[in-house]
Parts: sequence; C-alpha cells; structure tokens
Amino acid sequence: MSIDRRSLLLSAGVAAAAACATTPASEPQARRPEPESLTGDIPVIGLRHAFSVSIFFEERITIASVRGRVFVPAVGGEVWGPRLQGRVVPYGGADFAVGGALDAHYMLEASDGALIYINNRGFMKAIGVPPAARPAPAPLKPGEILNQRMQGTALADVPLRMRLTPTFDAPEGPHGWMNRTLFVGHGGRFMNPDHTIFTYYEVL
Repeated sequence: MSIDRRSLLLSAGVAAAAACATTPASEPQARRPEPESLTGDIPVIGLRHAFSVSIFFEERITIASVRGRVFVPAVGGEVWGPRLQGRVVPYGGADFAVGGALDAHYMLEASDGALIYINNRGFMKAIGVPPAARPAPAPLKPGEILNQRMQGTALADVPLRMRLTPTFDAPEGPHGWMNRTLFVGHGGRFMNPDHTIFTYYEVL
C-alpha cells in the first residue's frame, strides 16, 4: 500500500505533538540551597541590654494644632546600665507626642561628660482595653495641662505599653559605638513622681 507525501507529513506532525504532550520541555531551574545552609550562614538575631534611662516630667503643654500635639519637656533623670551611665540634661529636650505616637528629643550626659543626643521614637497604647472601648479625650485648650496618664479619666488605671526604636548621635570615642548600633526598647510610666523608665537593647 502506498502512502502519499501529505499523509506522511500529517503522521509525523501528530507524533511530534504527542511527544511534546508527554515529555515536558526542560527549563533552567534556579539552584536551591540545601536546607542546612539556610541557617548555617545566617546568624540568629539577639538582644543585649545596653542601658536604661529614667526621665522625669512636670508639665505638658498642648500645641494648638489639628492633630493635638503635646509638648512634654524633660526636667531630669538618670542613665544606668552596662554600656552607659550618666544623667538626663534638665530641659535638654522634650517629647512632641501626638496620639499614641512618641517623638522625643533628649540630651544625655555620660559620666565622662560627653553629650549624647537621642531621638526616641515609638508607639504606646493602653493594655487590655479594646480600641472601641477607649473614650475619646476631650479637646484641650491651649496651655491646659493634660491628664498625667495622658489618657481619659476612665483609663486612669490602665497601664501603658511602649515600644521604641531610638537613634543616637554621640561623639566618637568611648561612645561612638552608639552611632553604628541598632537599638530597640520598651518603656513604662510611673506616677508620684511623674516619670518614665526606658530600657534599651542592642540588636546583635
């Protein structure tokens, strides 16, 4: 039986199509590292206590702005810990808080006399109270002193949780390491007298 040229080409095309359907085309694959190398080359991130700071306050002044920003000057405090000791320079800075956001600029004086600038940024929120249940604080008049807890009366006994990512500007020398270190921290408010204690950790 004779097979014409057209039938022969048609049969070859069907066979080629079948081969493509059953045999996937080879594609370049990205090289995947072995599981053990994923952890072996990446150091584990750790935290190490660097120092703590107590900052005392006496007044809070409302800035007549749309966001209700508050000016809270620092009147003093102490610095202690394994990496830094000293004091907070009185009236060397203030917190310009708005809502639950912290944006404080302070000056620290190390025990050797070096002056160190800190920009203390972070957030604070009441613990154990859902946002919907928090009463909105009444608008303050310019110059009116804010509640010492920086909260509405209904939340006077609710603790605050603060989480911080500070940055420092220190002179080179014994304190130059602070310019090249990533820090995280937390804070707690205390009353009678009114002060906050911040604790800072080096990210290793």
